[in-house]
Amino acid sequence: MNFQRKILIVLLTFFFTVIPLCFQLATTSQEIEFAASFVVFFTCFILLFINTSNDKGVSQVSYLELGWWGLVMYLFGKSLFHPQHGFAFIGYLLFFTALFVLLKRILSAYKESVSVVLLAMVGINLLIYIFFSADSYFSGTGRLVKINIHNPSVFGVHIATLTAQIIPLYLYFRPYKPASRILKWFVFIIIVLSLLLLISTNSRSGWLGLIIAMLFIFSHKIAGQQVRMATTYFAVPILLLLFVVLLTYKPASSSGRLLVYKVSSYIWQDHWLWGIGSGQFKVEYNQYQASYFQQEERDVNEIMLADNTFYAFNDFYQLVLENGLICLVLLLVIVFLGIRQIKNTVVDHQNKHLFISAGASLICVITGGFFSYPLQVIPILFHVGFNLALLYSFPIKKKVGWRIIL
Repeated sequence: MNFQRKILIVLLTFFFTVIPLCFQLATTSQEIEFAASFVVFFTCFILLFINTSNDKGVSQVSYLELGWWGLVMYLFGKSLFHPQHGFAFIGYLLFFTALFVLLKRILSAYKESVSVVLLAMVGINLLIYIFFSADSYFSGTGRLVKINIHNPSVFGVHIATLTAQIIPLYLYFRPYKPASRILKWFVFIIIVLSLLLLISTNSRSGWLGLIIAMLFIFSHKIAGQQVRMATTYFAVPILLLLFVVLLTYKPASSSGRLLVYKVSSYIWQDHWLWGIGSGQFKVEYNQYQASYFQQEERDVNEIMLADNTFYAFNDFYQLVLENGLICLVLLLVIVFLGIRQIKNTVVDHQNKHLFISAGASLICVITGGFFSYPLQVIPILFHVGFNLALLYSFPIKKKVGWRIIL
């Protein structure tokens, strides 16, 4: 491993461990601005330090990326007509899009270094969470609050995402000897402690996401297409039964989410074409909730569930409510193109664990996104950006885009 690749491992590990934690620890606007400037500095530093242009600067822009840029331009155009809405959201969107493009280029050029970066990045994050959780539990100092995402359910999704990321590395990755046996035992201990931490969060969306991710991981251990199909058909009813059980585990929480979905359906009826504007759900929802309870006499139990709500508890539903039918159509196009590109991805045996690791981690986040708001938490967004870039940095068997000279 040459010097440039060693520096790359250190930079990427630092970027995706320390900087997300800075955002997580930030409580004032000055601290958030400091963390943001840190991000800009290290992004520029990596760009200046590393020359990832290979194959004479030829790169491929896929139809998926074009679809994504279409969504970004639509949201940006909406914000221009309604400048009071969503410029902060558009700023985040543009930043993580640029981060994806940069990472995809880096990871495609230095695939052999990614396993070490992932082990270090995920391992350090999980160890920090485990340490502060143990400290909070045994000493009662409450220090976990300073390192924790404020909603335990979303924190559980984050832990599940990191755990799903590291399990394929434990199962498939073969690090260099003589440290391989010690490293595997160390990773195994981290996985066990992470599972215990996940259980303690009471995060149903985290549990469900990890179970689905585990099915995805172990499906790659099964030989034969027919056996895989039979396993899938067997797993679907079990997952449906598990979903029903989880709904009844915390009935008050489930009923509260149903109330949010019911009230927000009126937002869709009034603003189905263009939406209410990026970042406006937290402004509009409580007004609609008040109007909902004033219209007619409601059930007492339903009134007790009412709260000062800022999230739709479904990231994709909230995005559509804020940006309308056109956004929904663009999202469906992006999903179609994304699945099509994954099906045409060429994954060599040496790097198969990276593909499985990124896919399993994203499955956890997507599952959590249907029941909570993990995609509105900055540390999780950093993780999602890394895994999307890793997943789409693999070569493709047939044309799903254009080759562009950069």
